[in-house]
Amino acid sequence: MNDIIIKARTRYDLLFTLAIILIGIITCIVSTSGAITVMGFTFIFAGAACWFILKSGFRDTATAKIMKKTEVYYAVDHKKRVIEAVLNNPADLADIPQCAMNSIKLNVYYNDEDTYLQMFEYIPCNYKPCTKLVKYKKSDISNLIH
Repeated sequence: MNDIIIKARTRYDLLFTLAIILIGIITCIVSTSGAITVMGFTFIFAGAACWFILKSGFRDTATAKIMKKTEVYYAVDHKKRVIEAVLNNPADLADIPQCAMNSIKLNVYYNDEDTYLQMFEYIPCNYKPCTKLVKYKKSDISNLIH
């Protein structure tokens, strides 16, 4: 994926993790039986694991801004057109029919200002990049962002 976009924690990840830990602490404090205390400790350990594992956002390393990701799929017949559109004119992507099959995948990373596009081709059990990560203004690709 390049080092331009990396996985990152969002504020929702942190709030979710802290909520699980707090539920566990409160359960341990108010419990009257050993089974409830064990359940409280289970919540605490699950929250601690989420703290280290859970990363649902993406971060632009140049600006340190959190980005969202959406995926758009196309049929393999349109591979050449999608590559040309990604590299030259992303507005042309609106004319290419989307497909439910996962032969060609276009990752769209976006925030309030910038958008990055990268196309992948499905090789059994893996996606292989077909283009480099290309940066555009969000207004150029507003039709891809749902």
